[in-house]
Amino acid sequence: MDIDVTRCRFAGFFRTLGEPALGALLICEADFDIAAAGDGEVSLERAQTIMQGAPSCTFRYRFAPR
Repeated sequence: MDIDVTRCRFAGFFRTLGEPALGALLICEADFDIAAAGDGEVSLERAQTIMQGAPSCTFRYRFAPR
């Protein structure tokens, strides 16, 4: 499943605080922890995030065959 997110209120909030790096750590990195909770059934690749200045967040989920 491929998703490109083009708006992020979290990114706006952390930019307002002047802390986009903190936002990336607290918000964006949690996505990988959530995928890892799938015990190998779900993997996530993301090449860029709005929080880090890109125009979109690229979510690339892969699911293990059943």
